[in-house]
Amino acid sequence: MISDLGIEILTRRVMGPLSSGLVFAGFGDSEFLPGLYSVNVEITVNNRVRFHAEKEYEVTEDQTAAILPFAQADMVYSFIQGIHPTIDRNRTITVAEILETFVGRIAAITEEHDALLGASLRVSFTECVQSILSEINAVWQRQTEGYLKPLVSNVAALPKDELGAMAESLVNLTKFRLRVSPERETVSGPIDVALISKGDGFVWLKRKHYFQAELNPRIISEYGRSD
Repeated sequence: MISDLGIEILTRRVMGPLSSGLVFAGFGDSEFLPGLYSVNVEITVNNRVRFHAEKEYEVTEDQTAAILPFAQADMVYSFIQGIHPTIDRNRTITVAEILETFVGRIAAITEEHDALLGASLRVSFTECVQSILSEINAVWQRQTEGYLKPLVSNVAALPKDELGAMAESLVNLTKFRLRVSPERETVSGPIDVALISKGDGFVWLKRKHYFQAELNPRIISEYGRSD
C-alpha cells in the first residue's frame, strides 16, 4: 500500500501548490540555433526529485521564433493571441451551452407531440452540435494563427537589443495588469533582462542590485561587468 502510494506520488502529473518551474535555454556546444526546455519541480520522494516536463522548443529553419511565457502567462497570451485565455475558455463554453440549450428546447417541444420523433431529433441534434462546435473551434484556431504568425515572423527579425526590450515590455504588461486588478500582485519591482546568443553567450541587459551600483564600483567589477 505504501509503495503504491509512493509510485502514485512520483508518477502523477498533477503538481501540488508548492511546485516551482525551471527553464533551461541556450545553445549546446554543437548547436547553432537555440533551444528551450522547462520542467516543473515539486518535492523529493525517496531521494528522487519529482518533476515533469512542461515545454520544449527548438528554433529551426521552419520554426524561426517563438514567444513562450512562464508563471503569470495570461497577459502575454493575450498579447500574442489577441484574446485573454479566460475569455477564450468562456467563449467556447458559452457557445456550447447556447447550442445545447437550443437543441434541448426544440427536442422537448417535439417530444410533447411525438415522443419518438423528439428522441430521434435529440440524438441527431446532439451530433450536429458537436460538429458545429468542432467547426467553430477550427475557425477560431485559424484566426488565432493568422494573428500570431505575422507577429512571430517579426520577432524573428528583431535585433538583440529589441528582443530584450520586448521581453521586458511583456513582463511590465503583466505587472501593470496585476497592479490594477484585485488579484494578488505576484509580479512587481525592477525587472532583470538577459539575452543569450551564440556569439556573446549570456549577457545582462538589465540587472537590479540591492545596492547603488555607482557607489560600489569594486563589487560591480567583481561581477565582471561595468555600468
